[in-house]
Amino acid sequence: MTRLAGWQAQEGGGVNPVCKSYALTHGHKTPRVLVYFHGFTNCPEQFRQLGQTFFERGYNILAPRAPFHGMLDRLTADLAKLTAEDLIASTEDVVNLACGLGDEVIVAGLSGGGVMAAWAAQQRSDVALAVVAAPALGLPFVPPLISEAARRAIGALPNRFLWWDPRVKEALQDSPHAYPRWPTKALGEIMRLGAMLRTEAKRAAPAAKCVIMVINDNDLAVNNRMAWRLLADWRKLGGDRVQEYSFPKAQGVFHDMIDPTQSRQRIDIVYPVWLELIDGSNDLSRSPAATS
Repeated sequence: MTRLAGWQAQEGGGVNPVCKSYALTHGHKTPRVLVYFHGFTNCPEQFRQLGQTFFERGYNILAPRAPFHGMLDRLTADLAKLTAEDLIASTEDVVNLACGLGDEVIVAGLSGGGVMAAWAAQQRSDVALAVVAAPALGLPFVPPLISEAARRAIGALPNRFLWWDPRVKEALQDSPHAYPRWPTKALGEIMRLGAMLRTEAKRAAPAAKCVIMVINDNDLAVNNRMAWRLLADWRKLGGDRVQEYSFPKAQGVFHDMIDPTQSRQRIDIVYPVWLELIDGSNDLSRSPAATS
């Protein structure tokens, strides 16, 4: 808790108060601690409602702020400074801290945070369960080879900021704590971490004791084919320790499936699944992941 307080102090006054790294604890180490890595351009506030539910079920909760995210200035240019190495260092620090909050460490993440959770799954044997949701491994709508070529091009070209909704630009009201635009350089770095992860997954089984890949068939923001490929590589070496759950396209689940302030949210569908995948994971044969 002292280390977490140090993180929060370093975040300073420029960070949106609701976006600071936070923990919900029962005042002692619990059997399980749940870490949530938030999505690209969002912040820890994304998980607060669902995290509270897990807290009430006896978990300690740790929701870290990813580097350069969550600033009060929603048009900050600082996010363009993000690197894959920043994400690795942050992931390692977070898992180290989480080990003091629970006997079993569970990590979960969405989108860019999904790549961080996947890195923890690959590298950390002290992770009991990793839930990797809609990882931002590549660009949507294109073959993986084209996405990889685009990633390399992004790294070589000057940065550009693109609006999530060009019709309203900075007036975007969905997830008011999140950024309304994103830098191409930062996305390229998240994808670079994904490329590093895919290389590691071909060489070695994930170190985590159990991994669940959550894929959204209705996702228009990430490359699901690349997620399926990572899943296949993990299964070759990790066997039945690696499972999956898919949200059918007909359910209309939006890419940001966690943030309740997202106007296209379907938390009525999503939250029960996450609760079963994580809280029911002691017997994965009963989990929806085992039958999807």
